[in-house]
Amino acid sequence: MPFCPSCGAKLKDGAKFCMSCGEELNLTPEHEPRVSEKKNEGMALMDWTALFLFVGALVNFVPIVFITSGIASAYQNPADTTSTDTNACATGLINMSVTCGIVWVLFSFLQMGAAYFTYTGKYWGIAAIGSLLGFLNSIMLLVMGAMISGTLPGCWWISIAGFVFSLLGMIGVLSLKKEFEGKEPARKAETGVREEGKIVGASEERTPPSEKSEKVGEKEQKKEEPPVEKKAPMFVNLNEERISPKLSNREQARYLPLIDKFEIEREMRCPECGYEHTARLLYSKDVEFADGTCPRCKNVYKVALRAKDDSKKVMNNRTTEQTNVRTCPHCSAKIEGCPKFCSECGRRFD
Repeated sequence: MPFCPSCGAKLKDGAKFCMSCGEELNLTPEHEPRVSEKKNEGMALMDWTALFLFVGALVNFVPIVFITSGIASAYQNPADTTSTDTNACATGLINMSVTCGIVWVLFSFLQMGAAYFTYTGKYWGIAAIGSLLGFLNSIMLLVMGAMISGTLPGCWWISIAGFVFSLLGMIGVLSLKKEFEGKEPARKAETGVREEGKIVGASEERTPPSEKSEKVGEKEQKKEEPPVEKKAPMFVNLNEERISPKLSNREQARYLPLIDKFEIEREMRCPECGYEHTARLLYSKDVEFADGTCPRCKNVYKVALRAKDDSKKVMNNRTTEQTNVRTCPHCSAKIEGCPKFCSECGRRFD
């Protein structure tokens, strides 16, 4: 089931507007989310980081071959166990640099896959390890370049270039961690396009999201105010034998069956047009439902006076059976439940 991109409410199948906030929806017939054309900033950062790591790995890995051949020609065979301390140090650096370079290239490919073929930022640790190996590899190349200075002077510039790319990759990794820490980012498909302004076919303008946040504080302040006490229903005996006290809805279900005939005043809302009014309902001992009439649309509706079983519980002075379907006064669409907005035309119920 799709959800509203504005308020997160569940959407009815085939709905054109959100019934909770009135947001206009642009969904495909299969309700498949449509990917936004604008790339997510976090994913763009992952792409650049993957590019820097990959280029840095190649730049630092290529000169290993030339440095190995240069040291082998300048000194004796690195495989000779009787080599001097200088040759042993150079041989160890070569072996470590080759291993580090190969592993770093593999991590760079993993980072490329994490950036292009996955939609989360959970793999920033792979990029962090790859960048760390890139730093070690760059330092080793610089040390070896200093040891064979004059033999291959071009390796200095290649190593410095690799070090710069490694530094850019590490900066990208740190930015990735800050961007994706504690949340699910990245290339998430959007369920619709949010458009500011007036909804087509609506009778009022929709409040922009920037103003919604300002109204939240006002609503919270209003909630702190003490609630106004509602008037209890008044019961008048038609036979004028006695006047019953003011009772709550729960007490009505207990005491009304003991009374033969009463006229009850209740605050009701018309299920057809939604108009709130005071209805005078005739209560009888043998009747479960009373007829109420809306003064605006003259609609006659049923009101449950008491609930005998769980299938006919009273909810807001109406049964659940009467509140399941609601008719929009603007487009005459049948809407289930009691939403604030019509799912077909997007207009607010009066």
